[in-house]
Amino acid sequence: MSLKNELRGAATVTLHTNFANRAIRGRIAKPDKPAIPSLFQFNMLVRIVFRSCLLDDPFAWFALARVEETLEEVEQRLNKFSTDLSGVLRVNDDRIRIEDTVSVKPITHTVHVSHYGFRMLDMIALYDRVCCDCFNAIHRCRIPPTEGYNIMDQGAKVLRRGVCAGEGYMYTGVARKDLEQGNQKARDAIRRLVASRFLDQTKFNGFEDMCRFFAAYQPKTNYGPSVLSFKDSEGGGKESRHGSEEQPDD
Repeated sequence: MSLKNELRGAATVTLHTNFANRAIRGRIAKPDKPAIPSLFQFNMLVRIVFRSCLLDDPFAWFALARVEETLEEVEQRLNKFSTDLSGVLRVNDDRIRIEDTVSVKPITHTVHVSHYGFRMLDMIALYDRVCCDCFNAIHRCRIPPTEGYNIMDQGAKVLRRGVCAGEGYMYTGVARKDLEQGNQKARDAIRRLVASRFLDQTKFNGFEDMCRFFAAYQPKTNYGPSVLSFKDSEGGGKESRHGSEEQPDD
């Protein structure tokens, strides 16, 4: 789907730890470790999800709700780490001033992402601050090194949940009407999404049950699409709510 006069944004983020930089780059699969999507892979997937919502794909709405819920949880967990560390690092003597711990060679990334990508970028920057505060607390003998590295490891796992939130979703061309009819298009879409592990078929009582659930699924998102206006090249316009015949970018 091509949006005429589409607004785009870019940003830079300066990171001071390798822990956070890895979240930008992601990780390729290894024999003993699964792959971790990069920020850019996360942004690309969520962009496809977002645009598929405009085509009234209930699976896309389900994926978007999952992404939003996961990012909320990630933010809460990382904020808790940050708040706890701020308490540990508090200086009670006004004669002492201690600067934040930062890298002598920070890395600045220029990123082009969607609004969910920006939200994920916030989480990566917050995790970077948590890591810097851990190193500061370790250096100042406020927490044992084992505790500091444990916090950073827990934060990394929390952050990975965020970038993996929409994993398994793919554009199948299915719409709500297909699920209502229970046609072959719906059957093929469900088969593909089960194979990609986006859907857990053990939670449903067969194909018909899955069709009924997703045909009736009502999106519950705070930042998802509602009604978007697209301007054509001649200056006319049309409004699109779920149901356009255009396909999303892939």
